[in-house]
Formats: sequence, structure tokens, C-alpha cells
Amino acid sequence: MTAPTIFPSKQRTSKDCLPPKTARHGIIVQSFTMADPLYWDDAYPIALTLNATHPDVTDPSTVALWTLKDWIVTLDGFADESDAAVVEWLERIQAEWVELK
Repeated sequence: MTAPTIFPSKQRTSKDCLPPKTARHGIIVQSFTMADPLYWDDAYPIALTLNATHPDVTDPSTVALWTLKDWIVTLDGFADESDAAVVEWLERIQAEWVELK
């Protein structure tokens, strides 16, 4: 009888460690990891990150949009161009953050 061949395990990436898809408001959304880069159109992940980095903000709707922009571009993992922000994206991010509270 021969010994079984042991194959080296596949190296895991952050994509392998993602939690399962989660339902939010009846819509299935893919969860993300903090290692994923953030872009302006990533409203929900940015809102989650803002919620974690600014826990003292009790009402995100009172944060001025340009202050919000400044906070977003300084987030770890933010990879988009800082000047590419448009008001609609900032409003969507702010609305997601308000929903989290």
C-alpha cells in the first residue's frame, strides 16, 4: 500500500474569504472585505466604513457634502480619484449612511 499523495493547499485570497451574499431590503448584495478598494460608486461599503471611522456622528444627514467628500478620500482603501466626486454619488453615500443609523 502506498502513502497518499498530499497536495499543497491552494493559497487563499481575500475573495475566498468573503462572507455569503446577504439580503438587504429584499435585494441580494455581495458582501465586501475591507481589503477591497473603494470607488465613488461603492455607496454601501463606503457608508459602512464611514460608520466605523466616525462613530460619533449620530445623524449623517447633517454632515456637509464637501466634508463628507473629504472624509471619504482619506479612508483607507479609497482608490478613486478625489476630484471625480459628483453630488449624486455623495448624496447616495450619505443616504446609505443615514440608513445604517
